[in-house]
Amino acid sequence: MTSRNFPRMAALLACPLLAVAMPLSAEETPGPPTLQAGHLYTLEELEKIGLANQPRIKASIEATRAAKERKGEAFAPYLPTVNAYAEYVRATYNNSVSTFLSVPWFPSIGGYSSVDGTRVPAGQLSGFQEPPLSWGSNDSYTGAVVAQYDIYDFGRRANGLRVAEAGLDAATADQSVVAEAVLYQIRSAYYGLLAGKALNVTAEKMLAEAKEHFTWAHEAVKDGLRPPVDELQAKADVTKAELQLVRAVAEVRIGRVRLLEAIGEEHGRHIDVAPREVPADIPQTEEALLDLAYHQRPDYAELEARRRQSDATVAEVNSEFLPRLWGQASIEVTGVDPGLPTSISAVPDWDIGAVLAIPIFEGYLTTHQAREAQAKLSEVVQQQEELKLKIIEQVREAFVDFKSALEAVAAADANQQAAEEQLHVVEGRYNNGLGSILDLIIAQATAVSAEDQDVRSRYQAGRARAFLDLAISSPIQQ
Repeated sequence: MTSRNFPRMAALLACPLLAVAMPLSAEETPGPPTLQAGHLYTLEELEKIGLANQPRIKASIEATRAAKERKGEAFAPYLPTVNAYAEYVRATYNNSVSTFLSVPWFPSIGGYSSVDGTRVPAGQLSGFQEPPLSWGSNDSYTGAVVAQYDIYDFGRRANGLRVAEAGLDAATADQSVVAEAVLYQIRSAYYGLLAGKALNVTAEKMLAEAKEHFTWAHEAVKDGLRPPVDELQAKADVTKAELQLVRAVAEVRIGRVRLLEAIGEEHGRHIDVAPREVPADIPQTEEALLDLAYHQRPDYAELEARRRQSDATVAEVNSEFLPRLWGQASIEVTGVDPGLPTSISAVPDWDIGAVLAIPIFEGYLTTHQAREAQAKLSEVVQQQEELKLKIIEQVREAFVDFKSALEAVAAADANQQAAEEQLHVVEGRYNNGLGSILDLIIAQATAVSAEDQDVRSRYQAGRARAFLDLAISSPIQQ
């Protein structure tokens, strides 16, 4: 990007994006990365894999390459055009003057008649009687090399190049927009899988405790210390815990599927991730984060490039109201059947000249094109204003969500600690015959629910942080 600076892209995306963008030979072209079984992938490793594998990233790279080529196309009119022409014609040569060669800028005229059995050019028939119509034909040829160059076009080339340059900037910015979206998807899936794994551990713990309580109830009922209903309730609690574990295992599998899709991998069902601590606080203020977003958001830079592109398009279209001056030079050779007594020879001719084209009336085409270009420019300007409001909303909402998520983590930690303490108390009372199985099951359910909330809040904070990073288009510096 020429007008924006994206420090995150420079540090995090440069290497993997460059690796994807640079063409390699058949021997050097690597295959898709193979996920290693049993390896715990960090978030940074997953991001690199995703940036190298995701088809959306590759498509955006190709779009940028296409925009670069359009810039080259826009520069082409600054150079002269040179064309070579060769033409062979077999035609009749009666006493008519007709154009029969189609080399641009050099239409040749023919017309030959027969006088006393001899063919002569039509221009030499003065004083001769009109000859009879003949269907005989002869060969002719033309060869020419033509060079043309726009001397002055009143801004057509310059504005066309501006349009292409702004289009390249927009494509480059869009490439970063796509990369940002991929990174957010990877981070969200990463924290989702971490949460699923933690909930799976919680479900296993819940099942183990439920089985232990069932053992307590079974022994107590067998010894006549508890009514049979205690054993039935404890067994139902074990069944409930087993169902919860099944759901937790399924959530882990779904989390892996989402993560594989996020990094653009088709294989690796058993991919595993390493844990990561969520930052505990944000050192910047909300206003400081807004300022970062304005300077770093690639979608804002893309719209700025689109505005410059539309502005250049307006100027380019308006230049069509003005004249155009170009120069032209050529060298040509024209000849016919040597058996004809003709003045046309195979001696080369050359010419050089200039052409001034002044538009007078084209059915209001340029007028409508200019109005369309101006309307598109106004549309982009309004889109910029809309995006400013969207950035403010997203940054402030993400800031509040992350702050709330951190507060929820603290509250969930305290709630889990209290629930665990309560469960220990109830377990002691039940073992001493002072509490009921129902009290024990309720305390256990409360403890499990508190641990579940603690896990979800912790990794929800991770997702909230990922969204805040996305909103400002850069990891927050601690």
